[in-house]
Amino acid sequence: MPQGVLQCFKLKALPGDINHLAQVEYNRFLEREIKDHARIQQVVDFVAAKTCRSRILMDHFGEVPKADWSCAGTCPSCRPAPKVAQPVVTRKDATPLTDELWKPVLDAVKSGAVGRDDPRHIARFAFGMRSPRISSEKLARHPAFGCLAKSGCGFREILKKCEELCGRLDKDV
Repeated sequence: MPQGVLQCFKLKALPGDINHLAQVEYNRFLEREIKDHARIQQVVDFVAAKTCRSRILMDHFGEVPKADWSCAGTCPSCRPAPKVAQPVVTRKDATPLTDELWKPVLDAVKSGAVGRDDPRHIARFAFGMRSPRISSEKLARHPAFGCLAKSGCGFREILKKCEELCGRLDKDV
């Protein structure tokens, strides 16, 4: 396989409708991305849990503990030692997306460096998330790539802004 190729597909037959095929593949990747985000959220919830992590794992894998079962302090939540408070970033703590933070992304879209046909593509670019399209367009080298990654802004807020941007630019044409 050539270096830099993320995924390969073999075409068994020519599709009847290339637009339908493109939509099916787009929906498949979108569903995969949503599931990936959900899995990451499960890990964050597990780490931030205040209850017994051993019990959470048992519940997750369908095990039923015996009536006299006890964690006996084997997980961090049940240890008698004092806990160190760790901040958990939630959507409520997210930094608002200011015009100053947004400007590099807006400039990249207006200059044509980033296509404006897909809000999720623009959001991935702004967040510095690689995808096959980001790689094929060599956008990871663009100076604005990932400019919002450490901004503290939430991905959903950025995605909403990108959706507004795509709608507004379509009307300007």
